[in-house]
Amino acid sequence: MSNASYLRRPLIVCMALLAAAALSCCGALGPIASGHLDIDATELQSRIEPRFPARHCKTSLLCVELANPLVTLSEGDDRIGFTVDVRIVFGTRDRTGRISLAGRPRYVQSQGQLFLDDAEITHFEMAGVPDEYADWIRTAATLAARNALQAQAVYTLDDGTAKGALAKRTIKNVRVAEGKLRVTFAGTPQ
Repeated sequence: MSNASYLRRPLIVCMALLAAAALSCCGALGPIASGHLDIDATELQSRIEPRFPARHCKTSLLCVELANPLVTLSEGDDRIGFTVDVRIVFGTRDRTGRISLAGRPRYVQSQGQLFLDDAEITHFEMAGVPDEYADWIRTAATLAARNALQAQAVYTLDDGTAKGALAKRTIKNVRVAEGKLRVTFAGTPQ
């Protein structure tokens, strides 16, 4: 083996390693390079679901319980929607129904976390409930949803990776786009 070919081999190995490192960085930083990160409803569902059932009681005989959340992301809406089963306990009687809620995503940069704020009822469906209880049910269901969702993050960026650490510091906007929760990074057009 000649001296020239002996020197070429380490040079080729170094170039191959540099190329591999560059490609791995491209893969890791892909969402940032594209200007956004999309989080689908299934991912949000898996983060929200463990917080239910959520319960709120006015007295030991009058309680509302929310269970089985189903996340929906509607195009053009800046809120994350979800539908839940609702169960009302009036002493020894139960009533069941469904309600739809929507909450606004809020990003906390120092923690790299997305929270769901201002949950509001958008649709209420329950047969056989007297009018005097309907307003309380709406209020109690809203409180139960807010308690279940506002204090705990629905998504956390992993700042243990280069991608996560960079993304955590550069988020500009969070909104629903193309049926997903779109996290837009600074320096990219809306």
